[in-house]
Amino acid sequence: SGLEYYFNYHLNGKPGTLILESDAQGKSMYSYNQKIVPAKNGKKLQLTIDHHIQFMMENQLQKSVDSLQAEGGLAILMDIHSGEILGMANYPFFDPNRYYDYKDTAIFKNNAIQMAFEPGSVMKLFTIASAVEEHLVKMNDKIFIPEKMMLGGWLIEEAHGGESGEKKIEDILIKSINVGAAMVGLKLGSEKLYHYLSLLEFGRKTGIELAGESSGIVNPYSAWREIDLSRISFGYTISVTPLQLLKAVSVFGNEGQMVEPYIVKHDRPRHRRHKKVYSPSTVRDVMKVMRKTVDEGTGELTKIPYFTVGGKTGTARRFSQEAHG
Repeated sequence: SGLEYYFNYHLNGKPGTLILESDAQGKSMYSYNQKIVPAKNGKKLQLTIDHHIQFMMENQLQKSVDSLQAEGGLAILMDIHSGEILGMANYPFFDPNRYYDYKDTAIFKNNAIQMAFEPGSVMKLFTIASAVEEHLVKMNDKIFIPEKMMLGGWLIEEAHGGESGEKKIEDILIKSINVGAAMVGLKLGSEKLYHYLSLLEFGRKTGIELAGESSGIVNPYSAWREIDLSRISFGYTISVTPLQLLKAVSVFGNEGQMVEPYIVKHDRPRHRRHKKVYSPSTVRDVMKVMRKTVDEGTGELTKIPYFTVGGKTGTARRFSQEAHG
């Protein structure tokens, strides 16, 4: 599985052959017709993974999952300018040399690329950024946000109360306000939001050199109802993989440009596509608010002393309390 499965032909090499003559009893005979085709060794793979980063990532991931008493977790670190994956880890870990000891084969999944989930409030970044890019809102604009909102018989409310009243657009990200994100999404419209989700390549595999990657789910905007548009605006009715989400969020740290993630270094540098999604001015506005989200908003637990950190929290409800996911 994993890289070995994906690059099996590359790694495997080719067996050699020896063609010779034999007598009636099958004994080899010396002959000038003897032909030797030497075996070819398999090629090597050099990964982009930094083993120091990988070691620390796995260590901290295990500590975090254990301290939160969670069932599992994952982490990915990518160079946002090149797309190189410097670290990728899933927990719980397993020993591939003793794979037969594990009854639950789900432990073998690489959830960084195979798990598709509703991203929750992280999606608000793209809703707000897209509306800013379209000059429909500015971060300092003020709007009145009700405590609850009904659309087609469906209720939209906050995961935590107390966020109604007159708010700035930036507060929708800093305080993670669902109703506010829904209002901006409705103003943006289905076609425009779908356009930006397509530019961000949600619903498509990233093409990373790993087997079993999921494409996630983004339905065509022609199938969206008003309630679907509002819910997609704050991260529901859409599914993404962690790597897709990382790839998309990275545009805010890379002047609006999106890169292709990769995990194998090639002998000859390949031309890697950089695609513009948002303008530098939109990205600067969003980055300022991402920093505020960590400094004074829902992301305060991610502060790191002496470092500038920006981010966006995201939580999704389980469809079923009995189900996993």
